[in-house]
Amino acid sequence: MTGPDCLLLPVRLLRPTEETILARVREVVAMILAEQAWTQPICIEESVHALLDGHHRLAAARELGLARVPVQVFDYDEVELLSWRPEVAPTRAEVLARAMSGRLYPHKTTRHVFPPRPARPVPLASLTDRIGSRERASRAGLTMRALTRASNAGPALVPSRRHTSRSE
Repeated sequence: MTGPDCLLLPVRLLRPTEETILARVREVVAMILAEQAWTQPICIEESVHALLDGHHRLAAARELGLARVPVQVFDYDEVELLSWRPEVAPTRAEVLARAMSGRLYPHKTTRHVFPPRPARPVPLASLTDRIGSRERASRAGLTMRALTRASNAGPALVPSRRHTSRSE
């Protein structure tokens, strides 16, 4: 069992299980830039790092060129698995297999319900690597000064409520 704190994991280690919608990814990028912080961790399964919630956030992180993202790691046995689509009844084994194979479900297929955990906003600058991030930051409409300024704000603990996945 993992602790309630968020971990910062490299983006490359996370395995999506669902497709994303480009327009939603752009909305999430805009929200992250407006806040200059990552406010909602991505939820992953502990054994293979399969995404259970946060597909659009992961795509936004990739678009922004972030090196790492805040995640909360769950034992899959403590997470309820449902489906947004009545014609699909995913199993945990199938979700993990899709994460490993890269054969993604359509967006909004799986629905996960998590036990409550605290979330910590993380300054955007602490999620980038300085090397190579200037070009990606520019493309995303950021300046390195804004990234550095954001990193000086320390993370604060924010209360969490029972979270129902919408695979953002």
